[in-house]
Amino acid sequence: MDQFIDAYKLVVLKNYANFEGRLGRGAFWRFVLVNFIITIVLSILAQTFGVVFWLAYVLYALALIVPGIAAGVRRLHDTNKSGWLVLIGFIP
Repeated sequence: MDQFIDAYKLVVLKNYANFEGRLGRGAFWRFVLVNFIITIVLSILAQTFGVVFWLAYVLYALALIVPGIAAGVRRLHDTNKSGWLVLIGFIP
């Protein structure tokens, strides 16, 4: 369990807007899993209890935009691909 928390802290706190370097497969997927679980819990709480948790859900989602993109860029660097490829996900 500590590996999941450490991977999450590594991506979110220590490398919040770091778009350089590499991020290993394990750390990336642990970050994605913890982020997914937190998002699901906040979503359930928001649907159950209302506006306060919707605000928490939205703030959490907004706070994770930059580290999520940065993690994707560093993961692409780890596979020897350009970090600019992460922008493909923003094309409608």
